[in-house]
Amino acid sequence: MSRRRAHVAMVGIPAVSHVLPSLEVIRELVARGHRVTYANDPAVAGLITATGAEFVPYDSGLPVADNDWPDDPIAAMTVFLDDAIQALPQLRTAYDHDRADLYMYDIGAYVARALAEAQDRPILQLSPPYVAWKGYEQDVAASLWQLPGADAYRAKFATWLAGCGASTTDAEGGTVRAADLIENMLG
Repeated sequence: MSRRRAHVAMVGIPAVSHVLPSLEVIRELVARGHRVTYANDPAVAGLITATGAEFVPYDSGLPVADNDWPDDPIAAMTVFLDDAIQALPQLRTAYDHDRADLYMYDIGAYVARALAEAQDRPILQLSPPYVAWKGYEQDVAASLWQLPGADAYRAKFATWLAGCGASTTDAEGGTVRAADLIENMLG
């Protein structure tokens, strides 16, 4: 059986704890003969290129080097959103003329969601810190969305998604496709 060589693009954030869990998936896709590009900040390029993937640099503004994150959860989420907003033009430069067949992305790399949806490409979110469970919306997210600034954050996120051509324009929806997407598409 012959398999089509696909272009898989992974988009990550430069926190090593978020990069490491994706590396074996990337290495396996490369070993299966797929073209894999991995967009991330140059600070983690060595980890990525060791898998055989093509490194696609973009400058991230996340405070991973000094670990100076806001204590407020909404402010911390805004740091990720602001990073996605500034990263999108960089990734469009790389991927608008070299579209991937599948975009995989770290839970913190919202920018890939916007890019993939604007290109009408499939997306798959990887979540190294935790995976939401059935009932997550009631157990965790409902209280988060009651915090001061949450409405403004969600409005900013939705406005950005709509403005960049994403098909899903809310902060919670559209991020995960079925886990068998990779197997069905890439073999």
